[in-house]
Amino acid sequence: MFDSDALFELAADPAEAVGFAEMATLPLDELMAADWAEALRPVDGQLRGVLTFLAAEVAAGHQVLPSPSNVLRAFRQPLADVKVLVVGQDPYPTPGHAVGLSFAVDARTRPIPRSLA
Repeated sequence: MFDSDALFELAADPAEAVGFAEMATLPLDELMAADWAEALRPVDGQLRGVLTFLAAEVAAGHQVLPSPSNVLRAFRQPLADVKVLVVGQDPYPTPGHAVGLSFAVDARTRPIPRSLA
């Protein structure tokens, strides 16, 4: 089963080459699907505050997981296609394991985290 193709794949992240500080300056619709950007517009300031906080943590030498390109990954899937949204799941603490989606790792991740095996 672990060698099979994913059930779905997300498009490449448009902000992949930028860090948290740069992400905090981008329009929401460049960070996520347009319908999510519209739905989250009322909390735009809070989202930017979180990204700014994460940028400060990285600048202070702290490791932040997942990587900037994966922090908002779930919101790249159009809201209209979402059936269930799991919020608050503990992230995987191992570098390379956290991909921004609950109960998911990159297909090349070995060993598979015990919680998924």
